[in-house]
Amino acid sequence: LVIYEIHVGDFSGGDNDTHARGQFKHVREKIEYLKELGVNAIELMPIKEYPGNHSW
Repeated sequence: LVIYEIHVGDFSGGDNDTHARGQFKHVREKIEYLKELGVNAIELMPIKEYPGNHSW
């Protein structure tokens, strides 16, 4: 079992557009890349909104 832990906001798209970050569709687009690494399970880190500048 090879588990890859992902923070969706950091792993997903948005390299050129910060408003595109944190979208699950960008994670889905990288599934083949993870398979090539031998990953067969994904663990998503918590995603929560918090007031202020820091959210998870």
